[in-house]
Amino acid sequence: MKANLFRLPKLFRKQKTKREDMKKLLSEEKPVLKTVYINSKILIFVLLFSQVSFAQIPINGFCKIDKFSVPSGFTNLFPFNYNKDSYTDLLLFNPLKKETFVLKGEPNVKFSQAKSVSFPFEPTQLKPVYDSLFQISYYAFTSRRSRMFGTLTFNDKGNPEVIHSVKLNYYPDFIDVAYLADSGNPSFLISGESFDGISVLRLINKKFEEEKIISGTSFSFAQFAHLNSDDIIDIIAYNLFDKSLYFLINNGRNQFITSRKLTFAEHINSLHIFDINGDSFKDIIYSYNEGIKVLFGDPLYLFEKSTSISTNYNVDNLSIGDFNHDGLFDLLYFSRKDGIISALFAKSSYSFHNEVEYLKTSSVSEIIPFFSKFVYGAAYITDDGELGILSEVNSFKDDVSLALSISPEEIILFDYNNNGINDFAIVDKKSKQLKFILRNNFGIPAYYYSIKFFGNNDKLICFDKGSNEK
Repeated sequence: MKANLFRLPKLFRKQKTKREDMKKLLSEEKPVLKTVYINSKILIFVLLFSQVSFAQIPINGFCKIDKFSVPSGFTNLFPFNYNKDSYTDLLLFNPLKKETFVLKGEPNVKFSQAKSVSFPFEPTQLKPVYDSLFQISYYAFTSRRSRMFGTLTFNDKGNPEVIHSVKLNYYPDFIDVAYLADSGNPSFLISGESFDGISVLRLINKKFEEEKIISGTSFSFAQFAHLNSDDIIDIIAYNLFDKSLYFLINNGRNQFITSRKLTFAEHINSLHIFDINGDSFKDIIYSYNEGIKVLFGDPLYLFEKSTSISTNYNVDNLSIGDFNHDGLFDLLYFSRKDGIISALFAKSSYSFHNEVEYLKTSSVSEIIPFFSKFVYGAAYITDDGELGILSEVNSFKDDVSLALSISPEEIILFDYNNNGINDFAIVDKKSKQLKFILRNNFGIPAYYYSIKFFGNNDKLICFDKGSNEK
């Protein structure tokens, strides 16, 4: 299924574009934006625009979508840079397959033709390992299907070369890595839904040695984290059976003891440990069917302060990043069942704006942060071979496709500031919303507004009353 979006090809070179020209240009991209008449009903919106009329959401240009056709049947994305140039490459993989595909990054958010690369195992997760200068030395990997853990590098053609590996007794999924105290080598934290407890693996004399931290149960997620102010690395892990988050404190000798548990009422779909409000304490961000919850960290890791976000769709997983470049971390989530990608932009260190629905496509399987030269955004992949890059609009010199609507039905241009720069409003049939995108003095979409409408509304008319009044 093709994502719903609308294209603005070289539209804003001429700031005063007629509505008829706009509709003609938009007709090049499906679904076609059009005016629909049913029984001659006409909905007329008379709106007084001001900064207090509606809740303004600063998108700051984050609405550009670049789509690519890639081999289908691949569910995961991994960003890396095998050829060490200025552009991020992507690895497409499926934990059930040894075959993967490499896309070499190119200028202007482009990729080379997908190249088939065979692994000696079925990769489940890949994790970069950094040196003391924060340069990537190599990558750690797990293979659930092959019951393997190890390290590898990529050669200049993008082919994997295994450095060390070990066969495990159980099925590993999740990896984390840290340099624990009194150890010059990295320690690898291993967990998984079908893995026995939690293990720490270390490379000693070119062989991995496993230390079992907890056994007899399963953790779908485990991560190293500083839980208190002693600058010693601890562990946070989510137990599948009792739906509890375990806090394992390091006693200073790299022995981890369960300090406390935090039990959840909801079934957790995804879990992230990240300092989202920038106060130096790790926060807990988790998603469940009805929404997202953020538990804010503190010196005693009590997580007493929290915020809950009700979402319009089930949240399967999410990506964290400062997507609108305002200094605050935002959330970008996807619903696999509905094929929806939506954004929750941060309003402050502890709150978020209302949801902004970006696009609808076929079944999304993963979304990740994506960074490349002059690009800060997110990448997603679908089961049927659609790769999408959401990023910032820098200019309208070339054809630009925007994604800010699920099912755009009609669009109208208006000049909010009467400065010769056209803003636009969209009727979204799916969400039954009238959406406004206001552009700044550089012509970049800067603010997003939306209002709900009811009934069958078939035409949009704008009246210009004067300065900032429509």
